[in-house]
Amino acid sequence: MSVREHWDNLSPNAKQAAVIGGGLLVVGALTAGSFLFEPPRSTGSQAQSPRDALVRNILTDADPR
Repeated sequence: MSVREHWDNLSPNAKQAAVIGGGLLVVGALTAGSFLFEPPRSTGSQAQSPRDALVRNILTDADPR
């Protein structure tokens, strides 16, 4: 029995459950992958150079005053 034949023989409720379960599986895998490949966060304890602060203020909409 092929996958296509098996799918055609499923009830509508079983098809709905399979699609929702597959969607949740994909979303879960993407979420887990985003946490696995996230760059490490800096603790903020590093001193900023004045040039870095200036560039950050120029490139954002924040008021530098």
